[in-house]
Amino acid sequence: MSPMENFELLFPITPEGKAATKAVYTRWAAAKAAGTIPDDFVVSKETKARQVRARITLWDADNQNYQDLKNIKIPVLVADGREDIIDNPQNSVIIAKQIPFAWLAFYEGGHAFLFQSYKKLSETVNVFLQKD
Repeated sequence: MSPMENFELLFPITPEGKAATKAVYTRWAAAKAAGTIPDDFVVSKETKARQVRARITLWDADNQNYQDLKNIKIPVLVADGREDIIDNPQNSVIIAKQIPFAWLAFYEGGHAFLFQSYKKLSETVNVFLQKD
């Protein structure tokens, strides 16, 4: 996939999502051309295979990671984009329910909601970090 096709997966297929895709892609391309960031979309086939193995084979091997979530004893904020097509937002609900007293927050946007809804996310993070 081209870098632009990768970016298109990160944002919802809405007018706002398309505008966010274009804006983030433009900033990324300028930073890449200036040499201020690496090209994170170019990874080896071996790296991709390892990621697929970790995500599918190892994660599905047993439920230990899921079971261990209930043992977390520190505050946790689980955040996600409502229109995430890469990781189903329902997964965040499942994770948050497993962690005692976790906060769950959804934002406008897709997998890259933190770029699209960064102001609302930062407000939530500030409140979360200031709580008792």
